[in-house]
Amino acid sequence: MKTQSTLKVALATTLMLGASQLSAATLTINSVTGVWQNSVDAEGNPVSGEGTNAINWGVSAGQGQSGYVFEGAAPPALTATDEVDFTLGEFTHNNFPVFPPSLSSVDLLVTLNVEGFGDITSLYEFTHTETPNRSDPCDFAGANGQGVNANGCADQVEATLNLASSDTFTIDDVEFVFNVTGFQVGSTLFDSFLTVEGQSNNAQLVGSFVAADSLAPAPVPLPASGLLLLGGLGLAGFAGRRKAKAA
Repeated sequence: MKTQSTLKVALATTLMLGASQLSAATLTINSVTGVWQNSVDAEGNPVSGEGTNAINWGVSAGQGQSGYVFEGAAPPALTATDEVDFTLGEFTHNNFPVFPPSLSSVDLLVTLNVEGFGDITSLYEFTHTETPNRSDPCDFAGANGQGVNANGCADQVEATLNLASSDTFTIDDVEFVFNVTGFQVGSTLFDSFLTVEGQSNNAQLVGSFVAADSLAPAPVPLPASGLLLLGGLGLAGFAGRRKAKAA
C-alpha cells in the first residue's frame, strides 16, 4: 500500500579530499512499498502470498494461518544525518498455532520512490524461527508461561540487508544505501523481534541511510600465490548493481 506523504532527509557526508569537507543533500521520499518474495518453508517450498505485502503459512490449529504483513509508510518529515533511523513501515507477525510446514526464510523487497532518483530498492532477508510451543524452557526468553512466552514459546524474526541485491544512490561521490536497523516496539529498538504466540504482533521496521562501503566486509588478504593466480587469469568479468544518480 502506497503512502503519499513525504519525508525530507538531510544527509551530511564527510569527504576526505586532503582535508575534511562537509556536504549536505536533501532527499524527498514520496512513497514506500514492500512485497515478499523468495519464501522458503521447512520443506523447501514457497508459502502463499508471494509477490504481495502479505504471506501466510502452516496448517491452522484453529486460529488461522500464521503470516507476515508489511505496510509501507513514509514517516513524518524530519531532518537527519546519515545513520539516523526512520520508519520504513509497519511489520506484523500473525503468530498463531499452526501445524508444519512453517516459514524458514523470506525476502522483503522495499521500494522507496525518491525525488530526483526515482525508485530505489532494498532487499531485506528475514529469518524466521518457529519454536515448539510447549517447550520449557523456551528457545528464547527463558521459562514457558512468562513474559513474551506467556502463551507458549515465542517465535523469533530477524531481518538483515542484502547489500549485493540492493540499489545504491550517489551524493557527492559517496554511495549510500537504505539499510535496515531493526524492529521498534514503543521506544525500544530490537535487533530481532520475539513475537507472542496466539496474537498479532506489530513493530515498526526501522532503517537508515548509510554509506554502502561501511557495510561491505573487509577484504581478506590473499597470499602471494593467490595474487599471482589472479594476475594470470585476468579480469574475466564483473557483476555490479544498479546505481541511481540524482537528476
